[in-house]
Amino acid sequence: MQRNYRFRPAAVAQSGAAGFNPLSLFTAYSAAGLYIPNFNDFNLLFQDSAGTVPVTAVADPIGKVVDSGPTGTTMTQATAGSRGTLRLVGSDYVWRGDGVAMCLNTNLSPGSSTTYVFGVNFAATSSLDAISGSRTGTTTTRSIFLSDASGKLAGGVGNQDQTTITGGSDIRTVPGVGALRYNGTNVQLWWRPAGGTLTTLYGPSAQSGTPNTTIPLYIGAQNVNNAAAGVIPLDGDIYSAFVIKASLTDGDLAALIGSMPPFGAPIVPGVLSLPIDLPLGDTSAYVGVTSDLASGSVYWVVSTSAVQPTAAQIKAGQDSTGSAATASGNQAAAVGAQSATATGLSSNTAYYAYFVQFNGQYSNVSSGGGFTTLTTGTSDTSFDTLVAAMTTPPTTLRSGYIAQFIQALYAAGVWTKMDLLYILAAADSQAGYLNWIAPASFALTAAGTGTFTADRGWAGNGTTGVLNTGWDPATNAVQYTRNIAHIGVYVLTTGNGVSNFGSVTAADVYAAVGTTRLRINGTGGTVVETATPPCHLMGIRRNDAANILPFIDGVAGTSIAQASAALSSVDLGIGRHNTTFYGTGQNAAAHIGSQLDNTEELALYTALNVYMVAVGADT
Repeated sequence: MQRNYRFRPAAVAQSGAAGFNPLSLFTAYSAAGLYIPNFNDFNLLFQDSAGTVPVTAVADPIGKVVDSGPTGTTMTQATAGSRGTLRLVGSDYVWRGDGVAMCLNTNLSPGSSTTYVFGVNFAATSSLDAISGSRTGTTTTRSIFLSDASGKLAGGVGNQDQTTITGGSDIRTVPGVGALRYNGTNVQLWWRPAGGTLTTLYGPSAQSGTPNTTIPLYIGAQNVNNAAAGVIPLDGDIYSAFVIKASLTDGDLAALIGSMPPFGAPIVPGVLSLPIDLPLGDTSAYVGVTSDLASGSVYWVVSTSAVQPTAAQIKAGQDSTGSAATASGNQAAAVGAQSATATGLSSNTAYYAYFVQFNGQYSNVSSGGGFTTLTTGTSDTSFDTLVAAMTTPPTTLRSGYIAQFIQALYAAGVWTKMDLLYILAAADSQAGYLNWIAPASFALTAAGTGTFTADRGWAGNGTTGVLNTGWDPATNAVQYTRNIAHIGVYVLTTGNGVSNFGSVTAADVYAAVGTTRLRINGTGGTVVETATPPCHLMGIRRNDAANILPFIDGVAGTSIAQASAALSSVDLGIGRHNTTFYGTGQNAAAHIGSQLDNTEELALYTALNVYMVAVGADT
């Protein structure tokens, strides 16, 4: 079922509470508690106590509420007839009790010091209605926040009941936020109506007696000695709830009251974007996302399921079935990109990463495009060997791009058809000059004058610049043969239109002015004109003794009859055509090997383009 993601619009906090986050109180006071910032986030609401049927609309019963606090309190109601309902009041969704039987069991008992803060609106017909509370079988162990018989805000602590701890005027039908605080010495009561100011209604006055610390609190009623049915149930609405087993300072209490609905929600949910998930080998992955807000934490999971988990499941480290995800983690949220390494993955397995930010409100759920881990002993070995050959180790993100590229070529059957593969759009020239297929062999050597640009590639000066491969087909070719062969180059700029990769007596690819010219193991000086550059990936293949076929950006052109010739013994170079003509075009990648079919050509272009876009070389 499609889940609804509803968030309260951001509003300006009152009483100097702008930027205040109630979650910080649990850490500051090292205390347990519960927190419901509002009922607007349907990810946290379920119609049944098992949490299998989500709340999706007004009037749905609420059988379970997932706590937004750090202690993970879960509030439930197992009895269908005792479940409050979801209602919409203005722009706020609320929990509504009928004054007869509705309540939620918090599974959280009060402490010897406790602070209650609730956004509430008592119905006109309410009388002696509990917002939250519990006691044992005796009335001397009260811990209860309620209204008295005349509609005034009240409390009950130890021996004292609502006839003592009360004050102010009738607040029925007046929405606002109330607070009750006791610490073993004093009791105090506050109220702030919507649109009004914070007022002390009672105290600080001496506390009499000791409240219970063993009976779980109910919300919307009082729990008397764990009876299934709550007593003095609430006839009215609850907008928000905060209970902490500590005595908050006056300053923290005022900030908390000003932050809670119905006043507005200073807790603005973050917005996640630019999710990314990449393999880092056969058992690990790079996962990252960008946030617009430095508040709360970013949670992530990695799962084999393409079904997106809910926000609450991601926060709990679960996949969409509620089972533990393959990998999970979290970190403090910051503005901008943030990342982590997922470990414990399996070789050659498809995974998906999902992210959510939580700061008392859930952000949108963001998911990467999915990735496949490398295969132990093949693609993983190629990746490890290449990275180890780089003098300056690549960043974790770049390692992910490299691993993703290698995995894609292995999956398409292209990698093992290559003799040479140079990715010149690298972080530095040493990495760019490596032969990525076999890093220990045929590294490029620069001669003359040329310019290497990080993440873009290399360009000659038009008169002397060349990158020599030290590789000639007749002597060094393994995959590349006379009648089964391909050659290609990824061009960013055409420059003066002279050769980009090859040698005139063997095979070459270059972007001339207005055309792209290609040749492979052909007789004489045959040149094929195919397309107007810049075309990015230009190449040509031969799969028999009589024909050649150009391809541009992974798309095959028209087959051309041309008899094959013996393999040349002249070394191939980048940026020079024959021994006379030098180019100024910028080359981002070059490759040569066995012939590629149409599917493989497209896979090669796609993998190269994804990498080039990732490092900023292409768009």
